[in-house]
Amino acid sequence: MNIPLKSLALIIGIVLASGCTIKANVTKHDEQSSIAAKNFTPHEKLAKVYFLTTSKDNWLSIKGGYSADLKINGALIGSINDDNVMYFNLAPGTYTFEWFMRSSDFIESRATSVELPYRVAAGDVVILRGKYNAGGSAGFGLIGALISPPKYEMEISKDRDLIKELVIAAPQSCPPTICISADPTAQKSQDKNKSISAQERLNDLNEMRRKGLITQKDYDTKKAEILKSM
Repeated sequence: MNIPLKSLALIIGIVLASGCTIKANVTKHDEQSSIAAKNFTPHEKLAKVYFLTTSKDNWLSIKGGYSADLKINGALIGSINDDNVMYFNLAPGTYTFEWFMRSSDFIESRATSVELPYRVAAGDVVILRGKYNAGGSAGFGLIGALISPPKYEMEISKDRDLIKELVIAAPQSCPPTICISADPTAQKSQDKNKSISAQERLNDLNEMRRKGLITQKDYDTKKAEILKSM
């Protein structure tokens, strides 16, 4: 049987990657969010965004993927494994997406990430798929990688069926300025907690000043920072 070189390289890459994968501690979405993720109903004010590395785009239609970290605008959003899809909401705007494989392999851990600038609009359903381009390492190992370095690339996918087979994961560390809650009640709760936290910090700061642990100048500077974050 004649196997296309490109398909053979992909299969070899999947096998090698699975042996060097650093598994992520994934945070799963609750049942309600998972249902919302899999019905793909657009949100009238936000964009629904999915990130996965799993695919079946090889000649045997074998499902394969990678454990990965996702960054948006340079900030680490969270991590997934090959059986997960990360689901979150974004406000309309332009974002820069990039991903990195969680791997201890010498070549894979030194691959470069190719940023994907992309504008999302209210009502969009965007599927981001991380693709590993092995470059010259696919056929010639370390020497090939030096000539043609591997890259972490990203594409906009339309494969909704694959998402239905995966476990829905939540971004573990997405700043509230990036990931937006689609539940107005949850958003109000986040704002309330943020306000309470700021009040507690101001009380602690005032107590430190009263005890002489910080100067008036330190107090004024830190107070301004806390008030700005509210």
